Amino acid sequence: MMVSLLIIILIFTIISLGFIYTQNSKFVGINQEASQGLSIFTDKVINQNIKQYVGDLTTACGRIIDSNYDANRSRGDSTAAYIKNLYEKGNTQQKDISYGVGFIGGITEEKLEEFYKIADIREYISSLPGYDSENLDALDVFVVTKSGLVLDGTKTNLGENYRDLRNDSWYIDGYEAGEPVWTDVIVGSVTGDKKIDYVVPIIIDNEFMGVTVVSAPITEIYNTLLNIDFQGIRDIILTDSKGERVAGSEEYSIEDVEDTGDIIFHDDYCMSKYRVDEAGSSVYFVFDVAEVLSAVNKVESEIEQNGNTIKDFTFKFIAAAVAIYILLALIMTVIAIVYSRKIANALVSPILLLSKKVEEFGKGNMDINVDDIKTNDEVGMLAHKFSAMSEDIKDYLKEITAITAEKERFKTEMEAAANIQSSLMSSEFPKSDMFDVYACMKPARAVGGDLYAVLQIDNEHLLTAVADVSGKGIPASLFSVRTKVYIQLYGEMGLKPSQILKNVNERLCQNNDEALFVTAFLGVLDVKTGRFTYSNAGHNKPVITGQDTKWLDAPGNVPLGCIEGVDYTDEVIYLKNGDGVFIYSDGVTEAVGADDTFFGDGRLLNKLSQLDEDLSGKEVIEGISAELRLYSADREQWDDITMLMVKYTNENGAKEQT
Repeated sequence: MMVSLLIIILIFTIISLGFIYTQNSKFVGINQEASQGLSIFTDKVINQNIKQYVGDLTTACGRIIDSNYDANRSRGDSTAAYIKNLYEKGNTQQKDISYGVGFIGGITEEKLEEFYKIADIREYISSLPGYDSENLDALDVFVVTKSGLVLDGTKTNLGENYRDLRNDSWYIDGYEAGEPVWTDVIVGSVTGDKKIDYVVPIIIDNEFMGVTVVSAPITEIYNTLLNIDFQGIRDIILTDSKGERVAGSEEYSIEDVEDTGDIIFHDDYCMSKYRVDEAGSSVYFVFDVAEVLSAVNKVESEIEQNGNTIKDFTFKFIAAAVAIYILLALIMTVIAIVYSRKIANALVSPILLLSKKVEEFGKGNMDINVDDIKTNDEVGMLAHKFSAMSEDIKDYLKEITAITAEKERFKTEMEAAANIQSSLMSSEFPKSDMFDVYACMKPARAVGGDLYAVLQIDNEHLLTAVADVSGKGIPASLFSVRTKVYIQLYGEMGLKPSQILKNVNERLCQNNDEALFVTAFLGVLDVKTGRFTYSNAGHNKPVITGQDTKWLDAPGNVPLGCIEGVDYTDEVIYLKNGDGVFIYSDGVTEAVGADDTFFGDGRLLNKLSQLDEDLSGKEVIEGISAELRLYSADREQWDDITMLMVKYTNENGAKEQT
């Protein structure tokens, strides 16, 4: 009897222990599943928000860098254009040599004569925006001629035996390139600072006369970026076109960040890259994400610690239950089963409830309330930690929503500005049996700095003009509106093209705090005789179309808005029946193809010569537009594109005068 009882007790003990072990396995599995689900969700939400924030800051900082390079390029191009104009004028009136000029190899009669021609470049350099003759470490602009003259905008006497800068690498680069070039990072021979130079060769009638140099130290670019008040930027690293590090801490590796747009995460920071296409260099941004990631790590640690606590507790309970079963047999077995069920409810129910709330949060329900999880153990602590984290995420999402709304508002305003600018351009053009005219403008951004004007002054005269404002965006578009109004105002007075440009220049020089300038070509067609009178203010040479397609001889002059008191000259040609004048902005020839090369002057002249002579002005422009789209493929348009075509169609027009 006793043996049978012991056997029964043993059987019930084994069954009870098996039941408790099964319940313990379920507890552990449910705990691990809930922990993993919560950890994966928190990582996903926070990483997505970090990537969005880092991407927006990288783009914003990159645009600031691009604007710095654009400003230096504009300074160099305008200075080179101005000194070419001085050479072509050939003014030999004596000028003061006690400041702003140095003579390499001493003073000679030939150097003095050349100096008198171009001495006014010193005042032009000193008037450039951002130039401070007392702080050349921040920005330096100067000219070095082939003959050995060195000119800048300072009031310093540079001396009669100035150091020969013609042996420096930047001078050689400009000479060999024959076109504007950005140097790689070099060490200044005078200051010893690392810098990037924009070098523009001065070429007149295919003869190299020297170079214009705009020099900006790397430290200026670096400090500008570090002074940007954006939260989260830990460090900024600059590299040259070869990938060599020129500024920033050596602490961070940049090898993993391969392309613009990549965001690489490390233990306590992440990195992004912005490529500066203008100079071939790159900027790497290091962002501190320790606070966010530490919160995630803390939650995961508490989840893991809670699971271990539950596991240890359950195993301790099993050991105690075995001893009790040996002493109390069936009674203790029943008590153990009941008690184990209570433990299951106490441990699993809060975790399941918390897991369900996490799942709801992942589906978009941000109003999570954990007050119904009323436990004082690790599960309760975890629930309140999750509640705090969800509030932080909701606050962050509100900030993101506000930023998105602001971006949408800005986009709407830009679209309105684009519509206003488009409405100011002619959409209906004059009609006549003696001429055919058509024009179009396609801005690179929402609004642009290009403009065109078509104005029938009277029954015998038609005014056509194309202009290009330096820079892009809203400032350039507003400046283009001023230019368009002035051209139309003085054009309606029946003035000569040179007089129109002179008056427009005087008006644009007034209140030009942004130091913007405009290149412009303006012509007036006498529809009865075919006489085309034109004047050029530093703009691209138009193309004459017809039986003989060729460049129009249109000598450049100082762009509008640079300096007051400039006189512009008129040139005259006679158009025959069927001849046309194709006027355009540099966005046409500088359209970038799939191989990173420009559309170019030669390709434009070739395409125009292949078009049928009987095409209308609109058909000619549509043909060139189609060629540009085909050439650029899916490449982003970097500059405004403006084209104007006027054809002379009067069979009774007078022949060319001699």
